[in-house]
Amino acid sequence: MLDASSEVGSPGDEKQRATWVARTQQLVADWKASVDHLWNSNDMPMRTERLSKELSDHMPSDAILLSDTGHSGIWTGTMIDFTSPDQSFIRCAGSLGWAFPAAFGAKAAAPDRPVITFAGDGALWYHFMELDTGVRYGLNTVTVVNNNASLNQERGLNERNYDDPLPGSDELWKLTETDFAAMAEQMGGFGITVKKPRDFEGALDQALNAGKPAVIDVKTNIDSIAPAAWDG
Repeated sequence: MLDASSEVGSPGDEKQRATWVARTQQLVADWKASVDHLWNSNDMPMRTERLSKELSDHMPSDAILLSDTGHSGIWTGTMIDFTSPDQSFIRCAGSLGWAFPAAFGAKAAAPDRPVITFAGDGALWYHFMELDTGVRYGLNTVTVVNNNASLNQERGLNERNYDDPLPGSDELWKLTETDFAAMAEQMGGFGITVKKPRDFEGALDQALNAGKPAVIDVKTNIDSIAPAAWDG
């Protein structure tokens, strides 16, 4: 896109602008075509690309989406399709785990807008106790957990460092399978588990109308790795 933008002449040169716009639209179309089979995958456990599509398709038109850092930032930045100018996107630029408590701040500041967090299970462990804050203040945020029982963003690093892989090295990035929906319920929030794409829309609707902090625990594929930068 930077190369294409350099071809644009003066602001009044509509012909060159039209060429640049057409080139940009083609790049977007080519990229979407390259990931379409992942967006629409029916693999089980669910691929994170498919989870991203379900969230894109059913996210309210005025939602605020907060993303954690690491792979969550890549998933939301590349795979979530914002469909309305009234939607907002806030991406963590700092420590893992930030998005979950930050969502309560966003909901307190914008109580009339749906506030949704996208985070992995690894990130959620950092500050899950803040669910109690949301319960006490009646903050109906919705947390979508990309739960693959791992910090799989560390997988490649560990396999490179431990000889692809050294037996036992996966204990450095695999986590215990956890029921975050049950944890949310036990703390006074709303929790629901999703394993199939067709169940996500109904779960999101219930969570948005729960009247208290809600956690959608989506069981996802540990082999679904966030994509590297696309160069066409």
